[in-house]
Amino acid sequence: MKDKPFIQGLSMPVHGLDHMLVTFAVGLIAVQIGGYALWAIPAAFSMLLLLGGVMNVSGVAIPFAEHVIFASMIVLGGLLAYRKQLSLLVGLTVVGFFAIFHGVALVGEGPHNAWFFVFAAGCLIAGWVVLGSGMACGLLLNKLNQVRGIRYAGWAMVGAAALILIFPGLNDVIIHFVE
Repeated sequence: MKDKPFIQGLSMPVHGLDHMLVTFAVGLIAVQIGGYALWAIPAAFSMLLLLGGVMNVSGVAIPFAEHVIFASMIVLGGLLAYRKQLSLLVGLTVVGFFAIFHGVALVGEGPHNAWFFVFAAGCLIAGWVVLGSGMACGLLLNKLNQVRGIRYAGWAMVGAAALILIFPGLNDVIIHFVE
């Protein structure tokens, strides 16, 4: 797959339970906030994901990226589980901050040459599918008047973070399955 940067990029967002869950959660957060957040949160996430990747391939060192990625599962899961609705500004800030670190890990894994943008396009498209799935799930839960489902998803995400902490190899299972 190394000689097919677009295909490799398409597979990146599912290269770990942490990345997949966070991207799905970003879609749920956009729905939870509602209004302008339905386009602003996904747009900010995508742009800052790409920025993180460009920073990585440009040689800008981002320390503790894996730790922040792990923390993003707990924080975003906690925000989903929290009863109060976030403001758009808080949602954009939190999601944007974590997007940079996910971009360092995901998009930054691409080729460090002219094929980088082909790889990044594949990565963003796959990310939009996962994010859009989170949004679709959240919108469906709202339509069915099951808003508690979003809270339960938040708790499940915090639980998944705990499982990854206890069993670090669990996160690699998806990577090996995809490859």
